[in-house]
Amino acid sequence: MYSVETNSWTYRAQMIQARVAHSSVAFKGKIYVAGGRVETNFQSHINLDSVEDYDPNANVWTAFTKLPKPVVGLCLCCFQNKLLSMGGSDENLKLKDDVWEYDETTKSWKATTSLSRERAFFSAFVIPYDSII
Repeated sequence: MYSVETNSWTYRAQMIQARVAHSSVAFKGKIYVAGGRVETNFQSHINLDSVEDYDPNANVWTAFTKLPKPVVGLCLCCFQNKLLSMGGSDENLKLKDDVWEYDETTKSWKATTSLSRERAFFSAFVIPYDSII
C-alpha cells in the first residue's frame, strides 16, 4: 500500500489466489478481484471463477461469491451502487458479452443485460453516476 504522506510502500496481506488476466475494482470500502487465470506451466492454464475481496482496514482477503463461470479479461465495474462483471473470454478464448450483477440479498450473480458486442480486456469508466463508457 502506498502512502502519500510518507512517500513509501507498505507490505499488505497476499491475495488468496495468485492470478493474471483478472479485473479489480474498489467498491463500498473494499477491493474486489475476480476471474483471470492461473498458469499451471508454460503451455497450459486454468481459468478462474473465483472472486475475493480485500478489507484494507483489517488487512484481510476473503473469498467472495464465485462468478457464474470462469472468465479471463473481464471488466469489474461499480455502477449506481452495484457491482458488475462484464465481458471477458472463456477457456476456448470465445469472447463474451455477458453482464452479471451481484445481488447482495441472495449473495449471487444474476444475468442482467448484454454488452453491445463481445469483448475482453477492456476498462469501464462511470461518469458522473449515470453512464458507463
